[in-house]
Amino acid sequence: MTRFRLFACLLAPLLFIGPAQGAVLKVNARMSAAEIQSKINRGDFAPGIYNLASNGSNSNGAALRLAAGVTYTGPRSGATARLVGTGRYPLMYFSGRRVIIEYLTFDNGPLFLENQVTNATIDHNVFENIDCGSVASQTTAIFVAGGINDSDISYNAFQNIGQTCNSQYQDKLGAGGIGLYGFHNLTITHNAFNTVYEGIGISISNSDEYDGSGGKINYNVFSGIHRMAIEILGTNTNPSGLEVAYNHYSNALLPWAYTFGFSSSAQITTSLAMFLMR
Repeated sequence: MTRFRLFACLLAPLLFIGPAQGAVLKVNARMSAAEIQSKINRGDFAPGIYNLASNGSNSNGAALRLAAGVTYTGPRSGATARLVGTGRYPLMYFSGRRVIIEYLTFDNGPLFLENQVTNATIDHNVFENIDCGSVASQTTAIFVAGGINDSDISYNAFQNIGQTCNSQYQDKLGAGGIGLYGFHNLTITHNAFNTVYEGIGISISNSDEYDGSGGKINYNVFSGIHRMAIEILGTNTNPSGLEVAYNHYSNALLPWAYTFGFSSSAQITTSLAMFLMR
């Protein structure tokens, strides 16, 4: 507790303000996952390497469970805040409405968003070193366990994901950058995918809540993809205003029968689909 005394004195008037009102308490890499979990309101991560093991008390064994209405951010320049997991279990878990996650490096552990997450902003992060497996929630860098509404996933980097499977020609095991099962008003733009088994995988549902409308999957760059850069699944759906445009795909990694820049089984006839391939 000694490391908090000076900072706590400076912030004493704020310590009892709820997260939505913007309480600030910095965390650093010397703290354990349990200390970080107990201290963060607005999670300012100082530079350093955070070794975060699975926490059995949190949902899905996540190392950290995030609060709604809070911004979790690392340094915008210089040394990074690197969250290092042990594989399979999420580094962060969020369920609810309104969260910002930015300028963090996720190393060997996904970000898990529960079904019905709304107003999530996930920008300027790095996701790397997540190997393949048979459970999507364990092997997808940003995994949504259902649908997501009114959210933004942009300016992130995904690299070295699915490394074991990237040299295999099989479809039983997998890994990916972004995976979800429905959306309404979702922006996925200006992300970079490099040496990844699969880039973006989306299943469009027929529900009113997740109608697949208002989606913009634009200006993403894919290089070294072993399976599909963008895969959109769904039947008897016709999302209104879905854009898949101005994306760039090149240098397929050991291409095989399931290697595509863009694949869709959903009926997106009223939508815009444009891909730049090389």
